[in-house]
Amino acid sequence: SIDIAIVIIVTQGSELNNYQTALYSVECYATQHGYSSRVESDDKFEECSRHEDKLFRRHCHTHQMMTREIPENAYVLFIDADVGVVNPNKFV
Repeated sequence: SIDIAIVIIVTQGSELNNYQTALYSVECYATQHGYSSRVESDDKFEECSRHEDKLFRRHCHTHQMMTREIPENAYVLFIDADVGVVNPNKFV
């Protein structure tokens, strides 16, 4: 099987309730297809804090996750927190 991780990085202090419907749909989709899903704040890795722009921090964070925590042979789908699943019958 193929190891797929759906990764969502949010800006520290973001109100996750604003994205709850989308996040729930991604979590259910990941569970349905055997993918892992991760929602993390962009302040986890100290080396990414030097980036003032939130987009750079999010990409830095994803890079650190891929380097340290996600298996090398895994695929990563990096999406925004406001992206919801429209058709759960389609595969990544």
